[in-house]
Amino acid sequence: MQLQLEQLPKHPNIVIDYASFKDNRVVSYFSSFNDAPVDQDSSETKEYHKGCWVTSYCGIGLNQLRYYPSGVAGSIDRIFELNLGFKHLKEVNESIAKLLDTFCKFCGNFTDYEKNKGNFIPRNEKPFRNLLFISMVLSLAESLDCAAVYTAFNKDMA
Repeated sequence: MQLQLEQLPKHPNIVIDYASFKDNRVVSYFSSFNDAPVDQDSSETKEYHKGCWVTSYCGIGLNQLRYYPSGVAGSIDRIFELNLGFKHLKEVNESIAKLLDTFCKFCGNFTDYEKNKGNFIPRNEKPFRNLLFISMVLSLAESLDCAAVYTAFNKDMA
């Protein structure tokens, strides 16, 4: 695999992670979110209202349009033009979970969630790099006034 990567033409906008610990074409912790349950024969019997590990561990998502039960749901809404998210943060409450029935059938993360019954093992293949990332995010968060960012966003959406 490394030899094949080295033979690729160099491009300034492509970064190849040569420090990857992957040694197989199948990556056990990767969910094929584009393998939508709605494309499977048994899609009508699924319990989409349960969501997946993304909705359980990552919380709500936000894009330039609205707030959603997950970041992937925002992307699905943008593609299908369903316009279902919440326009303002103050509107978000438990009813956001009702959107799972609509969005989860279009997302392969749900399929993996169903197989592992919600058990999710966080990635740790690169613990040192993950610690650096976490410390970077924490230091950035200290320098941002998140309330001010959300207030400005909501004013723009009004």
